[in-house]
This record gives sequence, C-alpha cells and structure tokens, in this order.
Amino acid sequence: MQGDKQLIDDILATAKAAVEAAVNEATENNTAALKKVQAELDAQRAQAEAEIKAAFNTPVEMKVFSYAGPVDTVMTPMDSIIYQKHFLRAGFMSMDPVTGHVKAYVGGPNFSFFQY
Repeated sequence: MQGDKQLIDDILATAKAAVEAAVNEATENNTAALKKVQAELDAQRAQAEAEIKAAFNTPVEMKVFSYAGPVDTVMTPMDSIIYQKHFLRAGFMSMDPVTGHVKAYVGGPNFSFFQY
C-alpha cells in the first residue's frame, strides 16, 4: 500500500513537471511569435509614417484663401495647413429657444474655404 502511494506520487510529480515544461515552452513560443508580429507592425507603422510625411511635404498646385481673393499657388499640404491657421475663424449662431429654429448663422471669412 505504501509503495502504491509512492508510485502515484511519482507519477503525479512527473506529470506535473511535464505539464509545467509544456506550458513554459508554449509561453516562450507565444512570446517569440508576439515579438515577431510586433516587429512587423512597427516596420509597417514606420513605413506608413514615412509615406505620410512624404505626401505632406510634396508640393502640389492648390487654391488658397486670401482676403484679396483666392490665390492659385504651389505649396506643400503642410505649408497650406500652417498658412490657413493664420486666419481668424469665428462663428455665431442664434436659435429660438422655444421652437429650436435657427434664426441666424454666420461663420468664417469664406464658406468655400472654411465650411466648418
């Protein structure tokens, strides 16, 4: 009887060690796979950022707003954003509190360039 208990304990210990080894191996494999996927995603992200920066820094023909009238020019989209930020844009909206009807709406220096 004592020998059977020792045999069962030995079998359980061996099985436990085998399960722990399998879990550790699977964890290491998963960690390696996750690191590989993360490296691929980082490379794709870096490539996408480079493409975006290249697109934003490539000069293109465009029409931009000026108070004297629209101006046809060649500039990068990034320069266009910086240029457009110099114009004060404010808006005003008046609404009837009872019906909710918009009574007046005024906004921006030129709707064709500044819709929102």
